[in-house]
Amino acid sequence: MATPMHLTYNLSKVDYKLYKGIIGSLLYLTTYMPNILFSVCLCARFQSYPWETHLTVVKRIFKYLKGTMMIKHHMIFLTMFLVLLFAF
Repeated sequence: MATPMHLTYNLSKVDYKLYKGIIGSLLYLTTYMPNILFSVCLCARFQSYPWETHLTVVKRIFKYLKGTMMIKHHMIFLTMFLVLLFAF
């Protein structure tokens, strides 16, 4: 029996340079927050050929970071990074 694919997935390609930059920044953050290391490393596997679904997972990691950062220094860093991320 074949596994049905969810029909609402957007299977469009993403700019790999943007995705690679986002993953690099998340890998930098793993030095301060090792609880995201596993998820970021899973996303890093798809740096050469990312899809829209991979970018959705990365955005979900950012939502998690936004909700869990309680130290003011990290919040300022994350805010500056998100502004730079969405400036593109």
